[in-house]
Formats: sequence, C-alpha cells, structure tokens
Amino acid sequence: MTEQKTILIQQLITLLTQLLALNEAEVAPTADPIKQQPIEMLTIPEVMALGTGLSEHTLRKLIAQGKVYAIRTGEGKRGKILISKASLVEYLNGKAS
Repeated sequence: MTEQKTILIQQLITLLTQLLALNEAEVAPTADPIKQQPIEMLTIPEVMALGTGLSEHTLRKLIAQGKVYAIRTGEGKRGKILISKASLVEYLNGKAS
C-alpha cells in the first residue's frame, strides 16, 4: 500500500513539474513588450526639426485633442511636452483617428 502511494506521489510530482514548465513557456514569449522596445519621445522643437509639415500650433492642437499622445514633464507652463514618436508617425501615416 505504501509502495502504491509512493508511485502515485512521484507521478503527481512529475505531472506538476511538466505543467509548470508549460506555463513558464507560455509566459516567456509574452514578456512585457514595453521593456523590449524603448519608447522614443520627442520635444516640440525636435518634431519641428523633422520637417513633418505640421506647424507648432497644429501639433499642440493634435495633442490637446488626443490625436497624438504626449505627456508634460514638470508643472505649469514651464513643463516640457514630450510627444510619442510612434503616435506621431501613426497620425502622419493616417492610421490614428
């Protein structure tokens, strides 16, 4: 009877080990994609230097409307606006709404 229990426990441990290995294999490829690719942010003067065809005023309006993703660092009017390069490229290619 104890020999059967030992065999069952060993089989259970083997199955659990295989299950954990499968679970880790599924999680590994979907690791945080943000950490895999750095997000490139541009200031308004940098965007203007790219020659995108947008005026500074238009760019600020697009940011305010949420059509181009940006964040403000710092507080108040002295805070720097950083624009997501990927979001800007999407908008310029007509993919953003």
